[in-house]
Amino acid sequence: MPGGATVEALLPPADLVGVPVRMDAVPDVGEHTDAILADLGWSAADVAVLRADGVV
Repeated sequence: MPGGATVEALLPPADLVGVPVRMDAVPDVGEHTDAILADLGWSAADVAVLRADGVV
């Protein structure tokens, strides 16, 4: 969980031979917003407008 809290969880149900199971940290709300919007083609200026307008 965000902030370093520990959450109990089951391992993923799929077992792929030779592929280690990932149990990554839970992302914070909005943590990847800029990267996702950039991948979708939004410029930093576009994202700044969205933030200023309270959209993201």
